[in-house]
Amino acid sequence: MTGKDIYLRNINFKPEKKFLKEVQRNVRFTKSDYTTLSAKYTEETLWAKISEYLSAHRYITRRAMRSEFGLSDYKANQWLTKFVEGGKLTKEGTRHLPLYFPSC
Repeated sequence: MTGKDIYLRNINFKPEKKFLKEVQRNVRFTKSDYTTLSAKYTEETLWAKISEYLSAHRYITRRAMRSEFGLSDYKANQWLTKFVEGGKLTKEGTRHLPLYFPSC
């Protein structure tokens, strides 16, 4: 990273030499524990978690799937589609905010 990489709405950051030397001496990079990969579930395991979630909530959304179960947006959508096609969930709501209710 250079000073050219740091900016705030058209303001370029140009650090002094003293600051750059201090950063170069004291900075160490470590690998992050964060991952962009989705958690791996079997259908039975994930359905058990969704059932538990639905016992406390009326419906589930893709956003809730992402935050509660550690899934990417793509994977959450895949699972929800699979459960709708399997008859476990019913999809209602709008195109941009679908809500998934348990099937009766």
